[in-house]
Amino acid sequence: MFQQNSPSSALLLQVLRDPSIFSSLDDSARSVVIRSARLELVLGRLAAMLREPDGALPCSGKCAELLEGGVAEADYHARKLGWAVDRVLRGLEGHGIRPVLLKGGAYLLAGLAVADGRLVSDLDILVPKGRLKEVERALIRDGWVTMSLDQYDQHYYRTWMHELPPLRHPTWGLVVDVHHAILPQTSRLRPDSERLLAAAVATRDPRVTILARADMVLHNCVHLFHDGDLTHGLRELLDLEGLLEHFSEMAGFWPELLERAQVQGLGRPLYYGLTQVSILLGTRVPEAIEEALGRHAPPWPLRGLMRLGMTRLLQPRALDGGEPLRALLQWLFYVRSHWLRMPPLLLARHLWTKARKRGKDRTA
Repeated sequence: MFQQNSPSSALLLQVLRDPSIFSSLDDSARSVVIRSARLELVLGRLAAMLREPDGALPCSGKCAELLEGGVAEADYHARKLGWAVDRVLRGLEGHGIRPVLLKGGAYLLAGLAVADGRLVSDLDILVPKGRLKEVERALIRDGWVTMSLDQYDQHYYRTWMHELPPLRHPTWGLVVDVHHAILPQTSRLRPDSERLLAAAVATRDPRVTILARADMVLHNCVHLFHDGDLTHGLRELLDLEGLLEHFSEMAGFWPELLERAQVQGLGRPLYYGLTQVSILLGTRVPEAIEEALGRHAPPWPLRGLMRLGMTRLLQPRALDGGEPLRALLQWLFYVRSHWLRMPPLLLARHLWTKARKRGKDRTA
């Protein structure tokens, strides 16, 4: 139920679930929603959701100015991303490689509504593992520069991770992450990259493809719930909601998603994704899908603890800070992400090496 005096996290979630609420808020509550959206990097997305069919916003003055500012920032990101895509594809000309755009780049190129107002921090592409060196050499020849990393970090990326060390363009400062998989090679889950590449679908640009619809949803769930600490997770949860809203209108999507998760061994991340998007954003998931995914849920009491922890971290942060429980949960999920990413001995070695490096940096 809507309550105007709700805390900032609850207010923003209520508006995201039902944007029509925003017009009934007073100026103080609107300010809270806008500040919270900016903190969570979803201000442009919020503005896109609030726009009327005629393009008008449900407020004027400073409120509209701030919302338009979020849109302008997202538009700038989109233009930079479009430039980066074109530059990368130009660098790969003549190599017979059609990269798969991932995440924000894919949403933008596919013209999905979820790209409206969305901030994009870098460009992610997926290429066959056997072509990694060729792709890296081609991009470096075209002006991209490997970001400065020490010998250990270079080894870490090239031996264990699912991507090359990031490449940055010296003029625009944009970063391209070249992936050969969607999870590290040492991860407990190992979805088949060849299946992802084989199922990729064409776009309006014949030089590039995007993941198939089920794979796009699964990649979102994997990235959010298996490979990170849920920092700014609300932004990616909004992506998931938008993808589900778009694809669920297409025939056969839900059974296809369930089957694809089973084939790729990604039932657990999908379970977390559909559970959280339903709890926090009210997305409707067919009962049959929920029941089928139940077998991928962790056992009690871990199931309840994971649900509580994820639900807390995916909510917007308090504007006044001071959330010790959130800080503890974020650290625990950071440890979890590394535990899922590496086997115990390798993880212990990695954490020890990173701790020693941090110690040296402090005393330098």
